[in-house]
Amino acid sequence: MEGLNGVKLRVMQNNVFLTSFKTLGANSVAMAFLALFSALETSSVNNHGNLLNTMLSSKFCEAQKCLANSNHVFSPWIVSVSKKWWDGSPKDEQNILRDAARVSCDFERRVSRDKTSRAVANLQAKGMKVNEPSDIESARTCSQLTRAYAQIGAEVGMDTCTETQNGLARICGKEISPPSFTSAGAIVSVYRPAPVRGQLATMA
Repeated sequence: MEGLNGVKLRVMQNNVFLTSFKTLGANSVAMAFLALFSALETSSVNNHGNLLNTMLSSKFCEAQKCLANSNHVFSPWIVSVSKKWWDGSPKDEQNILRDAARVSCDFERRVSRDKTSRAVANLQAKGMKVNEPSDIESARTCSQLTRAYAQIGAEVGMDTCTETQNGLARICGKEISPPSFTSAGAIVSVYRPAPVRGQLATMA
């Protein structure tokens, strides 16, 4: 975690990432993705967080040497429909759509895990050094993010944050009642869904 102190870290342009990485000691820089590769080449930033597949397809391995497989975020695809439309749909059609969503979710996770594993191997083959932080280090990071979680909760509503954390706990088969905000951050969760796909990359 101390490795983030003072580094220029490109993050997505939202307050959750800005606040979280500033809390961890980084100099968070909000920057559009399209500007990132040239920013790495010119050292405008020297770290960033992205999915492994994105790092591979965008050829970031040409601009950096090391990668920390930090598992700090999971990017789900949300299936949503209008409540008015849903309530007006026949029950048999609702059941078909529900079943299809569950099947597609399982398929997406299997494909994602496979692609992530292959991306690690491909990046290593291209010369990137991959570091896997220990569970102890991940727990330290979660604990440090408690302050960020409180700040984000104040902005978006703690009820929303609590509901989200409880939902994640149910999905992962772990009941946490009440959620332990002293050990779980808004970004890094102690009940990390698999696969978790956020990574930090560094020039060093």
